[in-house]
Amino acid sequence: MRFSWLICLFFFPAITLAQNGIITGKVTRADNKVPLSLVNVFLSNTTFGTSTASDGTFTLSHLKPGQYTLVVSIIGYEEYSTTVSVAQEPINLNIQLSSKVTELREVIITTPANWKKNYDQFVKEFIGIDENAKQCHVLNPQVVNLDYHRAQQELEAYTDDFLLIDNLALGYRIKFLLKKFTNSKLTDITGYSGQRLFQELPGSKKQVRKWKKKREEAYYGSPMHFYRSLYTNKLDSDGFVIMKLSRLLNSNHDHLDRNPVPLNTILFKTNKDGIYAVNFTDCLYVIYTKKHEEMNFKYVYRPLDMENFETSVISITKPYFFDTNGVVFGESTPLYDGTWSKSKLSDLLPVDYTPGD
Repeated sequence: MRFSWLICLFFFPAITLAQNGIITGKVTRADNKVPLSLVNVFLSNTTFGTSTASDGTFTLSHLKPGQYTLVVSIIGYEEYSTTVSVAQEPINLNIQLSSKVTELREVIITTPANWKKNYDQFVKEFIGIDENAKQCHVLNPQVVNLDYHRAQQELEAYTDDFLLIDNLALGYRIKFLLKKFTNSKLTDITGYSGQRLFQELPGSKKQVRKWKKKREEAYYGSPMHFYRSLYTNKLDSDGFVIMKLSRLLNSNHDHLDRNPVPLNTILFKTNKDGIYAVNFTDCLYVIYTKKHEEMNFKYVYRPLDMENFETSVISITKPYFFDTNGVVFGESTPLYDGTWSKSKLSDLLPVDYTPGD
């Protein structure tokens, strides 16, 4: 399985906010400036979210430092999003929403049996099939629009409203605005984009302790953990080893250079605080030495004398960016093979998560 992951964090001009800051604002209609109530306002991929009051106002408080995508969404209106960087000063936003123009999509007639087959494939590739996935429950499957393109052997899915998923393994309800999901049988590549909000599920003290442990298991060795270790120069102590993998055309074997890749050859600071760029040639071969892999990945080369640690391969077409929360964003995103390719929604954590929370 190969996996491309984009959560619609486009590189807009950043707005600077205070550490543990507060975002306040008002949402109105663009045409007549009438306040809009019950509008969803949230920082995508986090636990920070609210809805507007009757006068259109909202407040997001106790924000951790970092770069986020602020999303304002309600059915019937065009979605608004902008990038905010929590750093120094609070800010007040006046947001105007325009009525949404209905997009005409190709009508594909399907039977209930075909819809069920496509939906099962969607759940498998989007949520996962691991132990955590078995404890994930979709509360409103009817909001998922599914199209199967037979000629391309590709499944496409999207939602116009929040897809609600209770992850009873990690203790979150996930509200997901799914812009686009694709799963190709020809290339074995799955990709999706959208905006999501995490909400803590209520639980007993025993359940909360169990969730804490499961969250830590999901975090350690994950892409989020890797990128946080990368920019803080803690790869060795955190258990990561990076090597260079060359994929050779017309050859049955890839070439792996077992010398650790120097950090200054792949990681670069940008002119924006807290934003880093990753750039390299060939592929990065990332080994996490604190866990062993249980699956066999046909796309990942592994020398016979190498211990079976969790291993992921990062491929890129051009440089990409990530922030201090360990979140990759922008239009250019990496392609993951190996361990990280099997990470589905069932294993994902909000970007404001840190072990011990």
